[in-house]
Amino acid sequence: GAPAQPTKVGVIVRRVDGAATPFATTSAADRAGSVCLISHKKPGDQVVFIKGTNASFSQTVADPAAGLYSLIYANCDPGTAASFSLTATLTNPGGVFLSAGDIPLPLIYGSASILFVLAFAVWQRTLMANAASAHKIHYLMSALCLVRAASVGFE
Repeated sequence: GAPAQPTKVGVIVRRVDGAATPFATTSAADRAGSVCLISHKKPGDQVVFIKGTNASFSQTVADPAAGLYSLIYANCDPGTAASFSLTATLTNPGGVFLSAGDIPLPLIYGSASILFVLAFAVWQRTLMANAASAHKIHYLMSALCLVRAASVGFE
């Protein structure tokens, strides 16, 4: 028999450079359908082919470059239509779901929360040592330290 034709339906994983939007990563010819994105992919593009009907599959695409990625559906089979549901899970190395700029935030927020708790302890000690000259506002300031520690800790 004749060799099977490779599928021309898939999802392209493309790294978006700079401030470009995912829409800007495709040309006018791409969007008009006169050029098959799968056949004329850009350097660095990775294609996940969709094979068969009612297909369910998992694909891991590894790319060491940090940045914003877009998923572009391409159907290069003339006269065909598709209906599908796509679920994409994007993670950084190590299974971290935070974006690269947000990875240090839990440490920063945790440290700030501990500093507010320490400020509360120092303030309470100062209030106890000078109880005769302490006013209600001073106790409210200690409550503010606790509220701030909790709000930063749960951020």
